[in-house]
Amino acid sequence: MENNSTPNSDFEKLLRDQLERLDPTPDEQTWANIAARQQGPNFLLRLRYWAKFAVPAALIIAAAVVCWQYAKPAASDAGQTPLAPLQQPSPSPAEVPVATAPAPPVAAEPAPVAAAKNTRRARAVSVPQQTAAALRPNTVPAATLRFLAENGVQYESPRSGTRLSIPAGSLVDAAGQSVQGEVELQFREYRDMADFLAAGIPMHYGDERGDFFFNSGGMVDVQVRQNGRPVFMAPNQSFELNLVPTDRLTNPALFYFDEKTASWQFQPDAAFAGQNGALPVPVSEPVVQSDNGDGLDGPECLPEVFEAPVHFMQEGAIVGEKLAAGQLVMPRWFERNPRLTDQQLLNGMAQGRIRIVKDRDKEEQLFPEDLDNVFTELKAFKDCYFLHRVDTLRSSKAAMKLASERYWNQVYVLEEEGNTCRIILYSNNDKVEFYADLVPSPGVSTFRFDKTMAEYRRVRSERQEANLKLAAQMRNFLLTAPLFMKEEEWCMSPIGWLDYFNQNKPMMLERYRQVAATGFTTNSEVTNSIYIEWNKQIFALYSDKFDKSTRGGRQKSVRSLQYTLRLSRFGTYNCDQIYRLSIGGEPLYVEVRYRTADGQSVYPANASVLDADNRMFFTLPDPERLLYTAGRKLDVILTGHNGRCYRLSREKYAELQILARSQNAGTLIVEDVTDQTQNPEAWAKLLAI
Repeated sequence: MENNSTPNSDFEKLLRDQLERLDPTPDEQTWANIAARQQGPNFLLRLRYWAKFAVPAALIIAAAVVCWQYAKPAASDAGQTPLAPLQQPSPSPAEVPVATAPAPPVAAEPAPVAAAKNTRRARAVSVPQQTAAALRPNTVPAATLRFLAENGVQYESPRSGTRLSIPAGSLVDAAGQSVQGEVELQFREYRDMADFLAAGIPMHYGDERGDFFFNSGGMVDVQVRQNGRPVFMAPNQSFELNLVPTDRLTNPALFYFDEKTASWQFQPDAAFAGQNGALPVPVSEPVVQSDNGDGLDGPECLPEVFEAPVHFMQEGAIVGEKLAAGQLVMPRWFERNPRLTDQQLLNGMAQGRIRIVKDRDKEEQLFPEDLDNVFTELKAFKDCYFLHRVDTLRSSKAAMKLASERYWNQVYVLEEEGNTCRIILYSNNDKVEFYADLVPSPGVSTFRFDKTMAEYRRVRSERQEANLKLAAQMRNFLLTAPLFMKEEEWCMSPIGWLDYFNQNKPMMLERYRQVAATGFTTNSEVTNSIYIEWNKQIFALYSDKFDKSTRGGRQKSVRSLQYTLRLSRFGTYNCDQIYRLSIGGEPLYVEVRYRTADGQSVYPANASVLDADNRMFFTLPDPERLLYTAGRKLDVILTGHNGRCYRLSREKYAELQILARSQNAGTLIVEDVTDQTQNPEAWAKLLAI
């Protein structure tokens, strides 16, 4: 049925009439009514729009007012506006353990000098020493040793006999989580003035009593890292350090170096008698000089007595002649680490230069190249190359990038599943590893993975056995050397004497040929009689020194003295006396400018002072003010803000004529010695120390 609309003419007429009555123009109240209804919503919309600008601004203003109110009393109490420290890059929490050490108060001094000194100290404490350490690298060699954190480690320094023991399972990372797996111990010792100079560490101390100088009985730096990141001792855990001092000091104390403030903190320890109070006990300068010279007559140093089989001594003399004649080459790892144990040697102390060579067209193809021919086992891969296993892991890509951008000291190739190998690269402070497949070079049809790896292991073992044999020969050479040393050589360190030997080979060749002519190297009776006679002479010198020292209240030997310390944080520790200069009158601190002979200005970030005659070394609290004391010969060593080293020689220092009331030394000419001081031995040679 079709649906049609029904007409309704009456309804349509009514609708039309109503529409015609509508006025298209609104009356004058229409918009007013609309505005009245919208006034509330419009206000809320405007408030929301401006609030997003006004609220942050109000918060910033309120924070500024609070900070100003908080800082105002401190500034008024100080009597001056605090100096803003220069911006230095701050170590991340993962790199440096938290250490809290308030800056030492400035001691009161006479009027005009005190104001100038206090202002300068505010600058010096904030940055100069830290800047100097950052600009001048530490060139003191470090011993490195890898061990498993869950097993702990015991280490003895071949240089001094200082021993270190880290308990098993005592390490945590920056997040406080227990560390498992392989970690690396880095151990540095600073035993003499050349070491202190090469390290660039400040050697002064300050507290509310004022500034003091350090006279060090030895410093050690202990660091432990995993994958390049520092790890720490767990809470309520400690490691043991049996420290062997360089001298028997009066009133020594223990100090810890805070790297964040570049300053030393006094650390009371029961091992140091009389130094358990709130402040370390200072000594006088005459006591320092007496302690440094042992206060004894006779030779300043005595060689170590030893016992050894006759054939060891004979081999040592034969090796000495061969080394002097050039028939045998002294390994570099022995020159730098002459007292390595077999385990330390096999643990990777033999080092070379390794680089990862990539194919130009296929970057995944690579080969570890041994530039110094140290790791001879790599020759097992001469007909092969490695294919880096490419995956989507960022860590793998980052490791490969790092591996190919630099030189490495050690390389290990470990067999995995199939023909996959794990390649591990080490440098002094870093480790990187990645996986790669060992494949034959094009055209090689006889390749077998198992045979290639077996040859690699065989040659590696052969190299290690040869190194152990050579190490035994070198040790016998060094052990026997004191039998033929001159008295002036007795004070040399093992490393220093080996350098002396290498620089004077003609003289050494004549010396060892004379030894051989006595029958020492061929006749056991002659060997034994020479050893017995030498032993008697050395024991007589020790006895004489002991008699004189005990009459003065001293004990027999510094070597018998050790301080057993239990320490809860890694870092640099110093066994030190503190003192002020007094001999020659009160020292002046004078304003000074420095420049080189060619007119270049030198702006010191660090200033060290060396008194070679009295074996005294210290740094100045303010590098821009020179310490002056008449009649003394002092070397002044500067580290400039450009990172270079300069010297004002002791002869030129002795020529200075500064009036007692003068506060300005004018401009002094210094010598650039950067290129002559690349390691501790170079410092010792330059300064004749």
